[in-house]
Amino acid sequence: MNREEFFSSIDAKISRVNVSTMDVPAENQAFLEMVVARLQPVVASYQARLAERKIIAEIKASPVSISFTLHYRDGGHCGLTLDGHLSDRRIEITAHYTNENGQNYVNSLGITYGRDNWQDSIFEEALQKCIDDFLFYAARHGGIYLN
Repeated sequence: MNREEFFSSIDAKISRVNVSTMDVPAENQAFLEMVVARLQPVVASYQARLAERKIIAEIKASPVSISFTLHYRDGGHCGLTLDGHLSDRRIEITAHYTNENGQNYVNSLGITYGRDNWQDSIFEEALQKCIDDFLFYAARHGGIYLN
C-alpha cells in the first residue's frame, strides 16, 4: 500500500471512530429518558406509601433525572438522585445525605449503567436502602420530619 492509500484508509477509520463515539452519548441519553419515565411511577408509589405513614418524601423529576429526598427534624436529609453521568450520559445513582455533624455529603458508587447492565430493580433496591438508612439514622437527627 502506498502512502496515499495508507492515509486514505486512516482517514476512513478516524471518520468511523468519530461517528460511533459521537452517537454513544445520544444513545445513552435516550435510554436514560426511557428509564426515568419507567421509574417515575415507582418513585411516586414509594412517596404515597410513605405519606400513609406521615413521612414526607420530596420528589423532583425531569425527563432525565429523578431525585428522592427524605428530611429529618433537624433539617438534615437523606436521598438519592438518578441521572446521567456528565461525560457519557450513562445512568448514575448518587446518594446525598447529612451526617451527624450537619455536614452534607454526596456519594456516587463509581458505577454507571447502560443497556448492557441496567435493571430497574437496581434503583428500587437503592431506594429501599435509602429509606432504611433514613430510618436508622433518624434518632441522631432529632427524628423524622412528619407531615
